Amino acid sequence: MPAGSEGFIFERPIMGDSGKMPATGWKVNYDFHLPARGLGQATFTATVTGADERILKRLSGSINIDREAQGVQVTRVIRQGETIGPEDIKTLARASRSFPRGAYDESKRIEGTTARVELRPGQWLTEEVVAAQNLVKRNEAVTMRLVHGPIEITTPGLTRQAAREAR
Repeated sequence: MPAGSEGFIFERPIMGDSGKMPATGWKVNYDFHLPARGLGQATFTATVTGADERILKRLSGSINIDREAQGVQVTRVIRQGETIGPEDIKTLARASRSFPRGAYDESKRIEGTTARVELRPGQWLTEEVVAAQNLVKRNEAVTMRLVHGPIEITTPGLTRQAAREAR
């Protein structure tokens, strides 16, 4: 594996006929370059060596490379308008391409949100299907803080409107 290859998923290796191999006592060394954007199809060469380090076979082929990512799924039916709790969700690791656009990657960001639509078990949670709770309400007293290098300014304030956490 190339240096820094943690978090990659290597799928569907395609290669020519590998022929007969001994049942045990051999290892394979793969050599390939990641695609320009780090994901996608890549060609490889593989060198199979025996226990005595002698080369038994050389192969070539292609492999699909993707990143491993986290996603959050619902574990039960959640009705529209219902609040989502920690027992209602699970975090799973999958290939990044298997997640819909805007999928949440942390369960902490989901807890306490509200379902915008009915959610089914196994459904990936996205920004479109859940609504975050307001962090502040209209006319709520807050402390505003500005930090720039060694300078810090704080002042009391009053919110003009309700607001949610920015994603």
